[in-house]
Formats: sequence, C-alpha cells, structure tokens
Amino acid sequence: MLDLYILRHAKSSWKDESLEDFDRPLNKRGKLNAASMGEFLSGSVIQPDMVLCSTAKRCKQTLKLLLSSGFSPSQQKFLDRLYLARADEIMNEIQSSSNLISSLMIIGHNPGLEDLVQKLIKDKTSSDYLSLLDKFPTCAFAQIQFNKDNGQLNKNKGQFNTGSWTKLAPNSGTLYCYLTPKHHLSQDN
Repeated sequence: MLDLYILRHAKSSWKDESLEDFDRPLNKRGKLNAASMGEFLSGSVIQPDMVLCSTAKRCKQTLKLLLSSGFSPSQQKFLDRLYLARADEIMNEIQSSSNLISSLMIIGHNPGLEDLVQKLIKDKTSSDYLSLLDKFPTCAFAQIQFNKDNGQLNKNKGQFNTGSWTKLAPNSGTLYCYLTPKHHLSQDN
C-alpha cells in the first residue's frame, strides 16, 4: 500500500501588501490551524517517509508548526518547483519519488493540490470526495491510498493498480481521509 498525504498550507496573511505572494507569512488563524493539524497527524500516527514542501514562506511555516506539534516525518525536502504548481507538475514530483518510500506528503498550494486529489481518486461518489469538491480550504488534509499490485492494468475494472510512485495514474487511488481545520477543530471542543 502506498499512502499519499496532501496538505494545503495554512491560512496566510495579507496584512502587509508590500510583500510578494511567495513571502506571505501565516496569520493567527493559520498558526492555530497548523498546530491543531500537527496534533491530529501526530495522534493519528501519520508519519510519512518523506515530506515535499513548497519553499513559500506560508508552506514552510505550516510544516514548522506541524513539527512543533509532534508530527515527525522521516525526511523533508523543500522544492521551489512546488510553489503554485499545477496538478500535472505535482504529479511529476510524486512520480519521481523513490520507490523505497511508501508514504509521501505534499505541502503546497491550490488550485494544484485540489485538482491533483480530484484527478487521483477513483470513487467519485464517497461523501468525503463530495465534501472535497465543495471546498479544499487552507490547511485541508487528504490521505489517498494506492494498492501495490505491480502497476498492472486491471482489465476487468479498467483501472490502473499502482505498484510504485513512478506508475501513479489518474483514477487509481482511494480517498481514505479528508479533513479540514473547521471539521477538526469543531471535534476538539
């Protein structure tokens, strides 16, 4: 089983209009949401082998807050290419990941992340998927699982079974979890 975790950066600040988009920091709500999401990930024992994170300030701050809340991935890599990347560009990054990695997290931006999740999910009727279609807000988290079946086309179902990141294909994943800060924080109170 391959696990792909998708996390949109937490809410950023527009307070200082002189800042370039790339340099915008998290606002107060973003910091709270990222810390809360870090606690959830840590409590759920979600510890990816690798985190690929956009180099935008808001993404790096999101990861830092996740880490300070107990989230502990094995490795982290910051990639300029993930800044405002489109779904196909993110897919290329995932496909170039080592097959020794069985769990991978991407921290980045919309609309690329939302488009990628929609592209990868095979069951477009689940309630989580329909919620995701409604909105993929800041600090939203999705977990997609892929079967390890040697990357062969299942002719009976017409779907691609993924045996490695290099063979990742559209409509091949199962949405295992979709969580937004609003949903997560409302459960904490």
